[in-house]
Amino acid sequence: MKMYFRTGHIIRCIFLSLLIAACSGKKETRTYLISDITIIDVENGSLHEHQYLSISGERIMKISATPIPVTDSTLIVNGKGKFLIPGLWDMHEHYFWNQKNSTPRGRAYCRTGIREMFGDMEIIQQIRDSANRKLLIAPEIISSGAIIDGVPASWEGSDTLSIPSRAKTIVSKQLKEGVDFLKVYSNLNRECYTAIAKEANKNQIPFAGHVPTDVTIWEAIDLKQRSIEHLYGIMEACSNDQAKLHRFKRADEFTVEKMSFLMSTFNETTFDSLCGRLKNSETWVCPTLTVLRSLSYLNDPALKNDERLKYIPPYLLDIWKSYPVASGNYYTCAQQLFKFQQRLVGKMQKAGVRILAGTDSPNPYCFPGFSLHDELFLMTEGGMSSHEALKAATLNPALFLHREKDYGAIA
Repeated sequence: MKMYFRTGHIIRCIFLSLLIAACSGKKETRTYLISDITIIDVENGSLHEHQYLSISGERIMKISATPIPVTDSTLIVNGKGKFLIPGLWDMHEHYFWNQKNSTPRGRAYCRTGIREMFGDMEIIQQIRDSANRKLLIAPEIISSGAIIDGVPASWEGSDTLSIPSRAKTIVSKQLKEGVDFLKVYSNLNRECYTAIAKEANKNQIPFAGHVPTDVTIWEAIDLKQRSIEHLYGIMEACSNDQAKLHRFKRADEFTVEKMSFLMSTFNETTFDSLCGRLKNSETWVCPTLTVLRSLSYLNDPALKNDERLKYIPPYLLDIWKSYPVASGNYYTCAQQLFKFQQRLVGKMQKAGVRILAGTDSPNPYCFPGFSLHDELFLMTEGGMSSHEALKAATLNPALFLHREKDYGAIA
């Protein structure tokens, strides 16, 4: 086991006693012993039973199959019958504006790291500073700034780009704000998207997000887009009728006609080629099956009766309930497309495409904290093994972020 993991994240997602200790505000280095625990090695899927972990501060100092000597001040946690995993990462979340609700939910469900996909860097830094000063327990946050979109922008507050020459200005602005990566969005035209990609690569800042409507996934891979969200661009790339595909307009994106067309013209041979291209590229895929499912099942009464709704604050419930519900056979087609895409995720993983777990919480019925577990379950339904699904939320994020010396494994 050659990876390392900040134990502060592991402990607080599993053991209440250590969570209380972490909140005490004491500055001395605390030592812990977790006894008789089963460690899950997420790198190869093996289990290591009856292990003992010696911890000092935020680092695992020793792992042993036999009891480890302790001092009188060591806090001992009995791990018998329990499993120890690295903290989970939600690699597609909208955290900062719902942080007061999502922080305790996420912590309770072992979500210790997030990739914020539309951040306000001033607020993000305030959260980080408060966490560093032990004023709150927050997840580790990797954050974009405002979405970079075309005109018209899909969301208020985006940085809009209509001419390629302004790409340098937008990228420079976001770099000064302290972003960890750039988030690109659907309405960027090809020229503006290319300009952003080139500026990002020149400044050695990752860019990730949607594959814009005017751009192919092949182009996104060539321009080194770091991750592709929601499986955008994959079905389009695999259509065997590209001439008709180009006749669809942006407004047709989520119509029955477009969804039916993508499924009926899907070419498995092209898909295999795409998987090979992704496998050998720098581009990862974050499917966000949770949000794809919820938006495909908004007509399902089970969503409105989910017992987890009691944990959602009223303002967020109002947003969810006000989300427009389509009519006709839209949901029949949308659910067929979701199941089609779900199976593609399993096939991509088996073909060597690198997968990240993300939820797009708190979009409608993407429950903060809970939904990361939903995401892993949906991945296994699509054909991924339990081991690979867990890896998508632990080791893979560490590798993606080039932070495998601090996260992603118990070692």
